[in-house]
Amino acid sequence: MVQHPEPPPAPDDDATLHQGKLLYQSNCLGCHGDSAQGNNVLPDLRFSPMLEETAWKSVVLDGALNARGMISFAPFLQPAEVAAIRAYVISEAHKELGAGS
Repeated sequence: MVQHPEPPPAPDDDATLHQGKLLYQSNCLGCHGDSAQGNNVLPDLRFSPMLEETAWKSVVLDGALNARGMISFAPFLQPAEVAAIRAYVISEAHKELGAGS
């Protein structure tokens, strides 16, 4: 069984999670796979160390991993939208951990 690091606390705002899921599906799914699971090339976002709030923003908005192929989404997404996507990914991590117990 694969051991995963503990993700940040799960958000519980249904409206934010729904918005995050829709934004994830339209902006992230093509590269990062269904439910943020990765695709054997790109990492499983659910258990990424980049889920920490400041790191997430630095990657998704500030382009910290641009040299590795992860573009900045600042031209396409607002900070609140990026936060909603993060909340959705965190919720998917907690679902996975709950399913494995």
